[in-house]
Order: sequence, then structure tokens, then C-alpha cells
Amino acid sequence: MASGSLIRNCSNETICSICLDHFKDPVTVDCGHNFCQVCITRCLENAKPSCPQCRKPISQRNFRLNHLLANLVELIKKLQLKTQEAGKSGICGKHQEPSCPIMHA
Repeated sequence: MASGSLIRNCSNETICSICLDHFKDPVTVDCGHNFCQVCITRCLENAKPSCPQCRKPISQRNFRLNHLLANLVELIKKLQLKTQEAGKSGICGKHQEPSCPIMHA
């Protein structure tokens, strides 16, 4: 199912590379990478804090809340939930018709 893989791909973009879960209070650091605020704060307890993805030095004072990413995470989570519910009911979420098991196998 094409929409299922699209949702999975979008969902992968909303995953924190530290906790491997959807972003919670996402922040953008100096180098442009995004992390959960709690995750990156824990990482910066080192003497020489650096980005977990690219290893560039970063400063905790330069965190910027990423409201757009936070909204995207919530939309993706709702989409995933709706897709899971539609799959369980046997109704195609797109067409609101009974799903054909042969088409989705």
C-alpha cells in the first residue's frame, strides 16, 4: 500500500536519533539537527558537548524550539493511529470501502 509506506517514511523523519521515539519538545541545535529537548540536554552534560549526529560543537544556550516539527509529529501520530484503526476494521481509510486482502498482501 503506497500510503502506508509514505506514512512510515514521514514517521521516520519525526524520530529522535537519541531515544528512537517520536520527538518530544523538539529543539534545533547550532548545526541544524533536531532532538528531543530532554535527550539533547542529557547529552550536553559532557565537558565538550557536541552534536550526536555530526559531532560539531554545540551550546545549550543556542537551542531553538522547533514548533513546526512538534506540530508535524502530532499530525504523523494521528495519521498512524487512523491508519491502524482502519486496518483493524477492514475498511479502506482512503475510500471508506471494505479492504481487499489480496490487494494489500
